[in-house]
Amino acid sequence: MGNPNLYKGGIRLDSEIDVTFNIIKEYIDNNHNFCLDAGAGSGKTHTLIKVINYIRESLPEKKIVCITYTNNAKDEILERLSSTNNVLVSTIHDFIWRNIGKFQSSLRAEVNKMIEEKIEKFRIDGDIERLEKYQNSDLNLPILYRNYESLRNGIISHKTLLKIFKSFLNNKNFCNIMFSLFDYIFIDEYQDTDKSFFYDFLDKFNQYKANKSDILMGLFGDFMQNIYEQGIGRIDSEHQNDFKYIQKEDNYRSCKNIIKTNNCLRDDLKQVCKNKSKENGKIIFVYNQSNDLFLNNDSDYCNYKRLHLTHRVISEEIQFANVYRVYNNKYNMDTSTILKNADERFLKYICRDIMPSIYEFNNKLSNTIIKNINMSFMTSQSLK
Repeated sequence: MGNPNLYKGGIRLDSEIDVTFNIIKEYIDNNHNFCLDAGAGSGKTHTLIKVINYIRESLPEKKIVCITYTNNAKDEILERLSSTNNVLVSTIHDFIWRNIGKFQSSLRAEVNKMIEEKIEKFRIDGDIERLEKYQNSDLNLPILYRNYESLRNGIISHKTLLKIFKSFLNNKNFCNIMFSLFDYIFIDEYQDTDKSFFYDFLDKFNQYKANKSDILMGLFGDFMQNIYEQGIGRIDSEHQNDFKYIQKEDNYRSCKNIIKTNNCLRDDLKQVCKNKSKENGKIIFVYNQSNDLFLNNDSDYCNYKRLHLTHRVISEEIQFANVYRVYNNKYNMDTSTILKNADERFLKYICRDIMPSIYEFNNKLSNTIIKNINMSFMTSQSLK
């Protein structure tokens, strides 16, 4: 991307939160879309909150939507905002459903198309059981959005929601209604935003902005921290000119040695240590094939902590890879949130009833076991 906006009058700006905010404020005042790339520990969320509060206080009549990737990020932003007047903070999926859920006839038509496609597929595959189930679908049910899918019962899930939204974006009137609801659209952790959502959404946004110049989009994140394959990562060359780019070089979290090492590994964004209280510490590189043998056998490093970035890696580490795979096939990009919050009927049953019983048995808590002896165990009826 480069960093064309880090200079003014040929003088390099010091990397401070207020400097970053002032650049963003200038772009907002001049109605320029912008993209803030900010490394780990840079205070990115602080800047996002400061930008929202600036608009809310100086332009109270303006409406803001902040789209996040996870419920955890949404909750953190809401917790840190001084007020939510004229501010909507939402996950991508909830944002989409908020906009398309009211158009039930169009939703029903899209779901019925998907049902017809499945019927045709099952007919070709000779899957008589599934064919009969889908042929008996109620095609007049209202469409609901849940964290599981049952098209024949009018229930769509996360992946289907994105697919349907793409078809809605082809309707100019729908796009005009959707974009007219907001003056500012901010996307947090933009690098992990689903490609199938982002670029179609951006193209329609640009078309709308061409006719209504006072709408603005701001991206907050770091393309190098892209975790998921379906995320956009670095914005493609076709759309880079849609944004003014800012790099935030602060690091308030790490010590100088870590930042110095990171700057050797990453040449696109050079961070500056802003936490004077951090000691320089020690950095070692370990080639680790399995079981952390070197670290476990060395008394200087045995108290280390391992960071796993995804629930998939954690599931492999604790030998639950197959369980994760089942949920990932069903819930895709929302799997981590569902697993973390046990936000699914079967998971809730396991966490509420089965796991406590195992704990009681392993720890010989006889009184508790006897007290709960009549508890209802899992039946097929309880999982419906």
